[in-house]
Amino acid sequence: MTLRPQQLTYKSDALINGRILTHVTNPSVKDVKPVLRHWVGSRAIVELDLPFKKFQCKSCGKVDELRCLQQGITSTFTVPKPRTDLHVTEEYFYLFSQRLASLIMEAAGDELFTFKLPHDPGYVVPWPKKVIDAPSDSGVYVEGEEPKGLAFRPHLPRCGSCGRWGGMTFWDDYFIPPTDIAIAGVGVEVEHPPMWFRELTWILSGELAKVIKGAAFTNVRIIDSFASSPIEKGSERDGKSGRGAKKNNR
Repeated sequence: MTLRPQQLTYKSDALINGRILTHVTNPSVKDVKPVLRHWVGSRAIVELDLPFKKFQCKSCGKVDELRCLQQGITSTFTVPKPRTDLHVTEEYFYLFSQRLASLIMEAAGDELFTFKLPHDPGYVVPWPKKVIDAPSDSGVYVEGEEPKGLAFRPHLPRCGSCGRWGGMTFWDDYFIPPTDIAIAGVGVEVEHPPMWFRELTWILSGELAKVIKGAAFTNVRIIDSFASSPIEKGSERDGKSGRGAKKNNR
């Protein structure tokens, strides 16, 4: 029997820390408390590292994350203690410990890129070969509109140059993930500044999720959050909202 696809996420917002493609340009600007950082983003003034600016859309500022990672990370960032198996940067990138990466690569190596963190050999930066973005014909919804049953809800229009959405919320409990993959990601265009990078909602096959659950990984959470059919999973559950300006409950 095929197991239902699951979502790979993390346990603690307080551990979100560091940057791998950007740097703070004004350290005097105080950041928000780490526990809030995942929801509202950093208030610190940041700038894209120089080697990656050529991969930034001149119209909307969105950055091609994969091309940046393929170019090679130049950051000196190292994962701070407690050095969990799943770390998240302030740019929404996941970092896998070598132990977690090895397990996933063994099962899904042909579906996942991994990139070296040059100053921390204990971790890699993963990026799925399959990224699912909002359909190009999605509608744009103004504030207050909450259409039932739709997973992708763009709130800012697509860029005329690169085609990326300006921002959106993502309701995972209305999303039906593909069942023919071991690992993939949903690209969610965040709505808070600097709005350059997508935040990935990571999808695991049920079989891979089961293997990960069976190992003692730290800061790793596997949740059953996706729809299984086009039928809505109940009403707008407890006001639960999606990613972007509003985030899924952790």
